[in-house]
Amino acid sequence: MTPRGVLSSGTLLYRYRAGELEVLLVHPSGNYNRRAPWGIPKGQPDAGEALEAAARRETIEETGIVCGALIDVGFVDYSRSEKRVYAFAGPAPLDAAPRCAS
Repeated sequence: MTPRGVLSSGTLLYRYRAGELEVLLVHPSGNYNRRAPWGIPKGQPDAGEALEAAARRETIEETGIVCGALIDVGFVDYSRSEKRVYAFAGPAPLDAAPRCAS
């Protein structure tokens, strides 16, 4: 287990459309998150859930997008929140359109 306080897992999805690189970012909902930054869809794994499985589940829950092949790109440690975020990168479906979760 990680020495960090909170463990999170998410996806970094990308695609090229019309010669432009698109990256999927989400914003936390709720009035208390008005100043929260945009980021990758992510969340905490359930007990016994693999990190990649958690990243896939969180992406579906937050955007409705089902991920294809993913590559483990490591993790980032946040010093203020003591959070460790693992990321898995892969191509976003070309025909996928994200939806608002709330």
